[in-house]
Amino acid sequence: MLTGITQSEAFTKEPYASDWYTRNYNSYSVDTTQNLKSDSIEIDVFFGSWCGDCHKHLPAFIKIAEHYKLNYRLIGLNTKKVSHTGLEDSQNIKRAPTFIVKKQGSEIGRIIEYPVESLEKDLGKIFNAEPYTPNYAD
Repeated sequence: MLTGITQSEAFTKEPYASDWYTRNYNSYSVDTTQNLKSDSIEIDVFFGSWCGDCHKHLPAFIKIAEHYKLNYRLIGLNTKKVSHTGLEDSQNIKRAPTFIVKKQGSEIGRIIEYPVESLEKDLGKIFNAEPYTPNYAD
């Protein structure tokens, strides 16, 4: 189980590479019609290496981030949604994955557990300050 700040390269090693990461990364096709380039956007991705939704959406997100050259940070959580870094403490993380989109350090939106439309379309709405309500909005 990966916890704390994690580099995407960790998923190219066992047991993640052969179990779920490589298959889901390779099978995902990035929607290149979205304009997701922004130097002022940062995304914190809280994930669980044990989580089925993360197995699907994390490889897709990483592929999207590589394509659009997004700035992001991966924070692994245990099954109690704790990373042992404290990064999750003030973030109200209840589900994994949670993608917190920040502009100049302030949260502008989040995708919770799975996208409403697609990762690219949901991120595009958040990036462009369009109306967006994530799943499980509290």
